[in-house]
Amino acid sequence: MEYIIQNPDGQRFSSESLDDIAAALRGGTLSSDCIAWHEGLLDWTPVLDLVKPEAPQQHAAREAAGKAASLLVKAGNGFAGLAAKGYKKMTLQNRFSKALAAMLEDGRLDDSELDVLRQMVKEAGGNWSEVITECQPIAVRFIRHMLADATADEEVTPGEEAAIYKHIRLFELDGMNGEVNLTISRVRALHALRENRLPAPLTLSPPWIKSGEAIHAHQNAEFCKEGVAVSAGDLWITATRIEYVSAKSPCSVDLKNIREVSGRGGSLKITDARKGVRNFRLADGEMGAALILCLLRSAHRTATVEMEDTRQDRRRITKEVRNAVWIRDGGRCMECAALDYLEFDHLIPVAKGGSNTVNNIQLLCRRCNGSKGDRI
Repeated sequence: MEYIIQNPDGQRFSSESLDDIAAALRGGTLSSDCIAWHEGLLDWTPVLDLVKPEAPQQHAAREAAGKAASLLVKAGNGFAGLAAKGYKKMTLQNRFSKALAAMLEDGRLDDSELDVLRQMVKEAGGNWSEVITECQPIAVRFIRHMLADATADEEVTPGEEAAIYKHIRLFELDGMNGEVNLTISRVRALHALRENRLPAPLTLSPPWIKSGEAIHAHQNAEFCKEGVAVSAGDLWITATRIEYVSAKSPCSVDLKNIREVSGRGGSLKITDARKGVRNFRLADGEMGAALILCLLRSAHRTATVEMEDTRQDRRRITKEVRNAVWIRDGGRCMECAALDYLEFDHLIPVAKGGSNTVNNIQLLCRRCNGSKGDRI
């Protein structure tokens, strides 16, 4: 660690050794009136608080340490100026990062707080871009907090989206645009399906498709029995059926025969009135179930919905609970420690008696939340 020492006359020098500083105090090279600073301190402190002079040692060692400290002081105004500049930069960075972390802890940064940060940089003669570059890990965590909070009820408002992108620009985090775009797009796609708005048909023409039959989704999938994948293939959702194309265990389910639909994470369960239950493992079972239900509604057909209504469950999680969970879990997935694509997840689903309290909510990334669907 580097220690900055300032003499009563304002001259500064640095040292990486508390032993050298203590020796300089004992030898008289440093005055007890000196003040000191190191990273982690919010302000200067008396040098005597930094080190406690040790008992006298051998004269030769003490004399050598004294001479070394004396040479450091006499290095000239150029070195002192360099040390002062380094100190100024370190203190600004230290104060800024601590203030920023404290302000962002609640998942918000209002205009008055931002004004304080800008004024801090201005008064220290610093450069905003340089300062925030050093603090980007804190800012990235904040953006992800905002994103998880905005998508918690699966209905991102224009105001929430604008605020997220505003802070991406503020902290110069253009690399986060892809993660934010994908997350918001998925949430809005789910919301549109629940509002009975179907996506535009895909421009694909597999050999088995019928003339005029619209395809609305296509995902790689695995067909499962008793939780074990027995084949890999492609799952297609059209306006009239669900088609699983595979060299092994292919199947087709007409929408008119569907009686139950269940989707969570990476699992999709479809109950055919004639052929029984069909279980699939795919990237987004929740999206698949929402699409099938939307198609059923558009065709004026009904089905029993086992799909957990995560939108309603999440809406019941208060802002205070979400913030407490975020802080407790350190802004990372509790399964794999991932820092991106985070969601608030119920340990015990509300449909199975789970509550919306801090103890029953955890942070999971979308990947682990998808895998969890196989275990619920």
